[in-house]
Formats: sequence, C-alpha cells, structure tokens
Amino acid sequence: MKRLIPLFLLLALSLKVSAQQPVNSDQAEFMFKLEKAKSLRSRGAALTIGGGVLLGVGIIVGLNSSETTTYNNNTVTQQSSTGNLALAELSFIAGNACLGVGIPLWIIGSNRVKNLDRQQRVSISVSPAVNGLTLRCRF
Repeated sequence: MKRLIPLFLLLALSLKVSAQQPVNSDQAEFMFKLEKAKSLRSRGAALTIGGGVLLGVGIIVGLNSSETTTYNNNTVTQQSSTGNLALAELSFIAGNACLGVGIPLWIIGSNRVKNLDRQQRVSISVSPAVNGLTLRCRF
C-alpha cells in the first residue's frame, strides 16, 4: 500500500498539470483553415494536371482516328471508323471539365494559403517621417 501512494500522488499531479494547460483555440482554428486551404490547392493542382493529360489524350486519339460514311442515293449505306472516336470525345470532354474545375480550385487554394501565411507573419518596420521616425508593427 505504501508503494501505491506515491504512484497515485504522481498520477494526480500529472492529471492536474495537463488539465491546467490552456487550449489555444485560435491556433487550432488557424491550423484547420491552413490545412483546408492546402488541401484545396493540392486537389486543384491534381485536377488541372489530370485534365491537361485527358485533354491531350483526347486530342491525340481524335487526330489519329477517322470516320468514313458512304452515301448511296442520299441515304447512309455504310459507316466505318478507324481508331476510337468515342474515347477521344470522352477524354476531350472530361479533360475540359477537369480543367474547368481544377484551375479555380488551385487559384482559390493558393490565395487562401498566401493570405493565411501573411496573417501569421509578424513584421516590424522603421521608416523616416517628416518629424522623425515611424515604427510600424504588424502582427
């Protein structure tokens, strides 16, 4: 029993110390916003790069494909195609959609990260003024 008393005392003190630590909710909120902005930026970059690849695939496959239609007395008698025109059209449309969504997400995420980094910085500047010096603190 005598060995357990110091253990319980140590446990009680450690719980009390951890319970008295202040929680900085502003810092936690800032970190949450920063992670969300970085996630938005990286998703926008991924969509933009993927959209560019899909657009390129659509253009290349479309240029290497051809479709031939044979008419006989103003009616279609035969259609033949080489390559995969459906893949070209689908890749082209999906690439444009990914680019259309990815570029704005990338820009918005980058601007949010830049603004949040600017808010976090502390700057002190001294500049000459008419009657002396100006001290400016920004935090």
